[in-house]
Amino acid sequence: MDNKKQILFYATLFSTVQVADGVLTGIGVTAFGTQAEGNVLLKAAIENFGCWEAIICTKIVAISAIVGLVWISNKLYWAKHMMISLCFMYIFVAIIPWVFYLQKYLV
Repeated sequence: MDNKKQILFYATLFSTVQVADGVLTGIGVTAFGTQAEGNVLLKAAIENFGCWEAIICTKIVAISAIVGLVWISNKLYWAKHMMISLCFMYIFVAIIPWVFYLQKYLV
C-alpha cells in the first residue's frame, strides 16, 4: 500500500474511533451523569451546553484535526505515525474503559 493510501486508512480508522468514543461517552453520560466523564473540559462543556451538543462539537474539532494531519502528512513524515499512536491511545484510554464500564453497569 502506498503512503497516501496508508494515511487515508489511518485517518479513517482514527475518525471511526473518535465517533465510537463519542457514542460511548454519550451513552455513559446519559446513563450515569457527568461524574462518569473523566475529561474535565468535556465534562464542563456537557454541563454548560448539553451532552450530545458538547460531544458532537468536540468530535467535529477532533475530526477536523485529523483532516489537518492528513493535509500536512505529505510534508511532515511524523504525521502518519502521530495518527497511528493517537488512534491506539484512544482505543486503550477511552474505548476499552467505556466498554468495560458500560458492560458492567448497563448489562
